[in-house]
Amino acid sequence: MRPAHIHLRVSAAGHRPVTTHAFIAGDEYLQSDAAFAVKDELIVSAARIDDASVAAKWDVTPPFYDVEFAIHLVNASDA
Repeated sequence: MRPAHIHLRVSAAGHRPVTTHAFIAGDEYLQSDAAFAVKDELIVSAARIDDASVAAKWDVTPPFYDVEFAIHLVNASDA
């Protein structure tokens, strides 16, 4: 079994692209991931948002979940 996770691929001109994933805190499979991919720095909290006015700003229907995950790209010349 795999814990809940989101795949991300990020690129920008002049930087090395990165492919990673973020795991959702509290998932029952975090400690037993079949792919052994869970690292503490990849675990994020997902805040449930029920407010319809906030959902309207994102053009989604509540409830939805808000997740923050910082990604820092490396300059291509530093590779």
